[in-house]
Amino acid sequence: MNKLRDIQIIRKSKLDLANDLIKTHIILYGEYKNNDDFIKNLLKDAQELKEKEIMIKELIENIQDPIIQAITKERFINGKTWERVAERVGYSLAHIHKLFKKVLQNPEILKIKILLDN
Repeated sequence: MNKLRDIQIIRKSKLDLANDLIKTHIILYGEYKNNDDFIKNLLKDAQELKEKEIMIKELIENIQDPIIQAITKERFINGKTWERVAERVGYSLAHIHKLFKKVLQNPEILKIKILLDN
């Protein structure tokens, strides 16, 4: 599961980096040129990440079980470690892992994991 956390951190930092580079470019050169492929690609990547984030948030909001929803939100939206998730919902770390392993059998939750893995 560390791979998933690393992917989340990389994606967030890619989005942050893209936004920072675009802002810096605009400060230095004014509005970006329409033919500037680098900026176009950054904007496209940032937009795709934002769309994935919105889809994931919508999927999490539609989870009926409040505990599962809280666990999923803390882990995938807020990027908390499993230890922090366990503290947040008041369960042991072992129980959180068992519960989440079972939860991954739910097709809606599996969609979230698939979106994060891509």
